[in-house]
Amino acid sequence: MDGWSLNISAGGLRAILEEQVELGQTFDISVGEAEERRPGQVVWIQDEPDGAIVGIQFLDVPANANNPASEEAPPASRSRISRPGPDEQD
Repeated sequence: MDGWSLNISAGGLRAILEEQVELGQTFDISVGEAEERRPGQVVWIQDEPDGAIVGIQFLDVPANANNPASEEAPPASRSRISRPGPDEQD
């Protein structure tokens, strides 16, 4: 599924999605033209009539990492959010 990142930090991102997702759902995420994909998990959802605004926490960041403040992403940056394949799940 595609979405638009509103902001991104070392620990996660806030994005607009046109498809509904569930709290706790996990995805592989790439932002912009980057080919690198990072694991992430939905930690909050704000339902909207045409989709949702979601908070996604990156799962490859240590829990005690000293993350810098959030950096604003360029407006409407395209994000690719995909479910991990069967051999990619824990």
